[in-house]
Amino acid sequence: MQTHNVWAGAWCVLLAACGAAPASRPVASAASTQGAGPKVQANRPATAAEVTPQTYCADVARLAAAKCDALNIAPEDADPALCEEGVRRALYDRTADAREVVETIGSCLKQDCAGATECIAQAHEGWEKNRGRRRACSDEDTSGVVALDAKQWANRTGATAQRFSDVATTPAMPIEVCELEGQLRWLTSMRCDDGSQPFHSFAEAHVARVRNIGPAGRCNSIVDLYQVTCPERTYDVYMDLYMCPAQ
Repeated sequence: MQTHNVWAGAWCVLLAACGAAPASRPVASAASTQGAGPKVQANRPATAAEVTPQTYCADVARLAAAKCDALNIAPEDADPALCEEGVRRALYDRTADAREVVETIGSCLKQDCAGATECIAQAHEGWEKNRGRRRACSDEDTSGVVALDAKQWANRTGATAQRFSDVATTPAMPIEVCELEGQLRWLTSMRCDDGSQPFHSFAEAHVARVRNIGPAGRCNSIVDLYQVTCPERTYDVYMDLYMCPAQ
């Protein structure tokens, strides 16, 4: 997934919100600013006006078929199975923030290419303005990311790993990365013991996410659990995406 473009930015908003700390609600601001559609309730039947995995991914396919180059939709994003599973989890299995993000982006995707591109860019800009807080590891307010100095960043858990077997992750000692892109980039860069690669795209890696386990790790951030299947074994990979360079 190419993170410099509008579509990748939209996916980063969607996916990053899935593990957001309850104290931080960037999505609500973005949604209210952009006039997103109604919030999705998991136990309420969907109507034609609501975003579902099927309508969301059908709109992705429509824009891809229309050659909406401004969104730069990657092939894995247009894969119906990967798309629908990712959207389903965000709508029904995760937080209110995640559902709200899907509604915002899904509403944008109902427009034509130009409208969808502008709508997603504006929503992403609104979200970015509300997620920049840096904190110390010892802060009681655990919203925002932990600012690591150069030495801490170089020595963070998982920084030098090349294979999944190189580091044993636990809730108390998760892999430490910066934001959703860093999390997915780490997963797609790792190899199994035989050198094989479990994930070939960010979308494939994100489907392996099981859930967030709540506050954990050395700085009490919200930690995600991924399950990664290699020939030698299946790994439980705990990840803290709230550890970022101070600069």
